[in-house]
Amino acid sequence: MRAAMAEREARGRGRRFATILGLLSVTWVLLTLIGSLLESDRQDPPQNLFQFCGAEISGENPRIVEPGTPITITAEVSSCESDKLELHVFPTAGVEVVRTGEESWLASIPEGTYNYWVAVDKQRDMPQAETLIATSDLSDKARLSRLAKALGAWEVLGEKRRLTVGEETDVSIASSFPASAVQSGPPGDLASAELCLRLGDEPARCLKQSLDLARPSLPDNSFVFTPDKPGEVHLRADLSLTVPTKNGDIVSRRSTVIEAGYAEQTWRNRFVNFWNAISGSFISLAATVAAIVAICGAAIRLVKLVRRRGLARSRNRVDGLARILDQLDASAEDFTFPDIRHPNYLTIDCRLHCFADASRWALIVETVGCKPLHGEVLDVLHTYGNCLTRGQPGLESSDFLGRIENSDDIQDKDEPGTASGAAVVVRMHRLDLSAVPGEDLTNVFRRLVPGYRDLLFADAVELRRRIPADLPEILRLEEWHQPDLSETKPSESEVYRQVAEVLATADPGRYRPTEPPNTHWSS
Repeated sequence: MRAAMAEREARGRGRRFATILGLLSVTWVLLTLIGSLLESDRQDPPQNLFQFCGAEISGENPRIVEPGTPITITAEVSSCESDKLELHVFPTAGVEVVRTGEESWLASIPEGTYNYWVAVDKQRDMPQAETLIATSDLSDKARLSRLAKALGAWEVLGEKRRLTVGEETDVSIASSFPASAVQSGPPGDLASAELCLRLGDEPARCLKQSLDLARPSLPDNSFVFTPDKPGEVHLRADLSLTVPTKNGDIVSRRSTVIEAGYAEQTWRNRFVNFWNAISGSFISLAATVAAIVAICGAAIRLVKLVRRRGLARSRNRVDGLARILDQLDASAEDFTFPDIRHPNYLTIDCRLHCFADASRWALIVETVGCKPLHGEVLDVLHTYGNCLTRGQPGLESSDFLGRIENSDDIQDKDEPGTASGAAVVVRMHRLDLSAVPGEDLTNVFRRLVPGYRDLLFADAVELRRRIPADLPEILRLEEWHQPDLSETKPSESEVYRQVAEVLATADPGRYRPTEPPNTHWSS
């Protein structure tokens, strides 16, 4: 009897071994086919990555003109319909603009400093604003002419490459100024230079140094970027030069796209590279068998998990919609929810950030507004989530970030809430907003956008003071339809129901608004 039992056990072991061997063989064949398909499906990045709609002002920046003398302004257009172009000049007082062609205008400018740009199809937020200066002062003209010549001669070289989502990429750029940029006169006419590099939607990386306008030069620089989503990305370089004049500090900027790349899916690249490495060597056989066994074990555990829990789709929801919306409604009831119509806090601009991964979510709504009677501009961060590192959802005292550094100087001491005419200092940047003495400070502060809006919003450190540093940002909105809290709760509004869907599923594709945006102060 013992012999019979031993024989049955031996036959059972043989059948199990044969079954395992058969499964390993089938899995090997399937993985080989998958590896071949993935390798054959890889495509080179498109060659025409720089063809996107845009319009820029032709000529020098800054442009120096005689006050009151008519000048011609011409735009350089890329892939745009000319009938959708509009020329904007700020401030508008005393400025006369007449369109003379599809891409040209005739303008008469009073004495002063102005920002001007070409908008495409009524677009509000432009990538850059040129500087126009109307002055009769010869010393200012000479210095600004050297500034414009140095900025116009600036060239920067980069390299087009293939990028990988989630992996750091070291990007080196080389700035150069041709011999034509060297100007006559003694050296030492210094300007403050700020070189910024921006990859796709990532925050800009910036370096500051001094630049001699008579002998301009900049060292080579290296920046580290990490693409956060697949697809085409553009690398843009911005050079800002600041010089003091009799009319205040003049800031002039030039932007150029120097590099484009294609960010691929991380899991796909790693799998293809891994498969190519192990399939070409006999030594990798043991590692391959171990990987197959692990895959089979994981598949068995997954099947058991699906059977035990019913629907696997429920694993993708990091938190129920009801919990997210309840947190927003509770904030509205406590009067800590964003209110862009608050009578004592006049809105200038807004920005919304969504952060999420497999188990955590966070929402930050920034509202930039002003209190003219105090000469203040504040960026208020309304913070929510299930992983806050400190504080409660909504607001705390440290969420009010002041932006004006010379409040006492910019307002009239005898008439609070009105301008003294002084330049505004924001984050150590002296900004000439052409404030007229006695002018309402609200109007002055609202001229900070769109040209200086990035100085008003929170940087990476300020933004993540109350949320985990490793929580990825999956969606950012520059404008949306904010509900009127006196009539509609957040849970009843379209925008916050869709934002809750995005946070609950970590899927930015859930945001598909149908209502027009109203977060701009003019709405």
